[in-house]
This record gives sequence, C-alpha cells and structure tokens, in this order.
Amino acid sequence: MSYQQSSATPGWYPDPAGGAFERWWDGAQWTAGTRARNAAPTTYTPPPASVGVVALVPRPQTPAYGVTPPLGYGLAAPAPIGVWRSPVDSRPYVRGMGDAIKVVLVKYASFDGRASRSEYWYWTLFNAIIAVACLVGLLIPVLGIVVYLALIAWSLGVLVPNIAVLVRRLRDAGFAWPWIFLSFAPGGSIALIVMAALPSKYP
Repeated sequence: MSYQQSSATPGWYPDPAGGAFERWWDGAQWTAGTRARNAAPTTYTPPPASVGVVALVPRPQTPAYGVTPPLGYGLAAPAPIGVWRSPVDSRPYVRGMGDAIKVVLVKYASFDGRASRSEYWYWTLFNAIIAVACLVGLLIPVLGIVVYLALIAWSLGVLVPNIAVLVRRLRDAGFAWPWIFLSFAPGGSIALIVMAALPSKYP
C-alpha cells in the first residue's frame, strides 16, 4: 500500500497500528523501528539498504494503518483502517454529522486552523435540514409564528460559526479568507461552493 508523502520531520509518532508503541517516521514513510511509548528519548538510525531493518522493540510486523494524533474537541479516535493521515494533519477527524456539529460549535468563533470538507459540508447539510424543517413548520397555522421567530433566532445564532467554518475550509483548500466577500458579487456564491468543495492543499 502506498501513501502520500508528508512534510512531518523525522521522529517518533504514535504507532499507526495502535497499541502502546511509537513508530519511527523518516520524513517520507513509516519504518519498522518501534519503541515503547514511554521509553527514554533516543533516535532511530535506519540500516543500509542492503541490511534488513530490525525493530528496536521486537514485535510482529503490522500494516501501517491511518493514525490521527490527539485533536481535542473529543475527536481523538483513530482514522478507519486504510485511511492514512499525515502526522502533521491537525484537523479534527469528522466521522459524521454529529462530529461536524460538535466541532463547529466548540470552535464557535475560531477563524484559525483548517476545516476538512466533511466538517464543512456536514455542517452545511445540518443547516439545510433545519431550514427545510422550519419552512414546513411555517405552513402550520399558529405554530408558524413561533417557527418564524425560531428561524430568525437560529439564523442569527449560527452566523458567526458559519463564517468561521467557511474561512477555515477556504484556508484548507488553499485560499485566503478575503475570498468570502465573493458572496456579494453576482455568481460569487456559486464560486464559493466550488472552492469549498476542493480537496485540501496540505498533507
């Protein structure tokens, strides 16, 4: 299995296969060198190409699965098997709409960092569901007034996190935050949708 290269500096990182071990990242790929997680500081020197690589801590060779470093916001679970993530990828791993809602609300007014496509689009889908539900509620007599007021309150309440997650998504896609002002130009909203759908420009 081949993996994309990372800009992470060589060093010890949590073993992608899990467990109480750390594995040596040589700057381009995982090596067979491992050590106990709380071992004394040391370095790992790969042997010449003609010599077989020997692990510092003997253990069965395991495949290099995806690994997600502690990310905060209660989303430190490892990536699914077969999904590789760079050791320098600090974006919260969003597994579904629930994770996206939690991350966006916790980072309510945070314009720093980056947001993955799953984080942005699951949050956008959640807002769309709320909007459709409110539109249906507006058709109900008497209840429509309450729903209308609730929709206004919701729109004002999520204004800041909506802008913040868009700024983080644009940064992750390789664009500077002033691009959000495209929304005021004719057809600019369509351009922002396309930009927000682009993959990350970082490892």
